[in-house]
Amino acid sequence: MSESEAIQAIVPEIIKHVEAAASTFDYEQVEDEADREMLRGASSKIKTAYQNVRLEIIRLGQELLTAKELVEQKQWGSWLQSEFAMSARTAQRYMSVAEVFPDLKNDSLSNLSTEALYLLASKNTPEEVREQVIERAEQGETLDRKAIREMIETVKPREQVGGAKNQYKAFYGVLRGEQMDSLAQHLKEQPDEERAKLVETLKRLLAAVEG
Repeated sequence: MSESEAIQAIVPEIIKHVEAAASTFDYEQVEDEADREMLRGASSKIKTAYQNVRLEIIRLGQELLTAKELVEQKQWGSWLQSEFAMSARTAQRYMSVAEVFPDLKNDSLSNLSTEALYLLASKNTPEEVREQVIERAEQGETLDRKAIREMIETVKPREQVGGAKNQYKAFYGVLRGEQMDSLAQHLKEQPDEERAKLVETLKRLLAAVEG
């Protein structure tokens, strides 16, 4: 079996294990029933407040855009730090969101995480992806940063993945030596963000050998 064939055989299986390891909180771990219900209630309230935060990001970005027009470029960083202890990079993320999503009445944005908004507002995100995400969000679907990254990867030109095979040879060498059971157990112990990164890497590897 060639290396490419081996990758095609093992990577889908590993991805399945990674995605199966995604964690969800088991409320039954909270022994006291009253505490359990209070925790569920807190979760619901936090989610509602978090949705409002996402929409406030747009308002914040718009105000920052206005403010930036009123100060000289060399004064911008100083003003941000003095008034809000905010970095220019953070301010740029807010402003980018405001520029890409100026419609404050767009309730579909409340279905997107803040990290998803930042990613969508990035200049490197294709407009096609933005349109697809908004359309799906308006239908009530919740899309996180991981899902949007996967969408971006599907619309990128195939040649951008051309060098991926060489890039991931060493990575594959490690995976090939892992026993699936021990790998699955290891993945369960990793944070969700690390599992998401691994899935993205594996899919790029698979695309490289199939392309």
